[in-house]
Amino acid sequence: MHKPVLLKEVIEILSPRPDEFFIDGTVGGGGHAAAILEKMMPSGWLLAVDWDKNILEETKRKIEAKFQIPNSKFQIFWINGNYADLPEILEKYKLPKADGLIIDLGMSSDQLERSGRGFSFLRNEPLDMRYNTQTNADDTQTNTENISVNQHPYQCQSAATIINNRSEKELADIFWKYGEERYARQIANKIVEERKIKPIKTTFELVEIIKNAIP
Repeated sequence: MHKPVLLKEVIEILSPRPDEFFIDGTVGGGGHAAAILEKMMPSGWLLAVDWDKNILEETKRKIEAKFQIPNSKFQIFWINGNYADLPEILEKYKLPKADGLIIDLGMSSDQLERSGRGFSFLRNEPLDMRYNTQTNADDTQTNTENISVNQHPYQCQSAATIINNRSEKELADIFWKYGEERYARQIANKIVEERKIKPIKTTFELVEIIKNAIP
């Protein structure tokens, strides 16, 4: 099970007890969720939400094996979705106000090291960069619910799709607004020039373009 930093401090603050209801809005590798369940022994409720479907399924298997679910008295709701949609998720499942909530924001080491989706510029991988690569997929064959209420206009598209199809102005706006990149216009211009020659498909290809675009 993944062991997040400051786990002891987080659990002390949350102070889970038996029969309480907790939400892990970014369950990831399940480190916080497992520690919460241990403190709630022998029973309680947990809402586990994550945007990465693959990680969510893997964590679900590990935690259900560790706590012998469904034979235990725990009830866990596994949701493939975004913590921004928590109000809608709670309403859909008629869940009460939680006794505690944790949202561990930021990139996961799993995403950088072994996702194979181009999150790190240190690895030559497909230029995907999506947490959820199956947003539009049929989820009827999985054991997790997929909820996406407040969809962002870019979140269903891979980075390659955006890089190769958005206008120069749109790309510059993305780099400036979301990355605070001072050379946003130069980079966007260079990307448009290079994609006329061939599509930009990998992280290393994009890195080289950026290197050549800035001083």
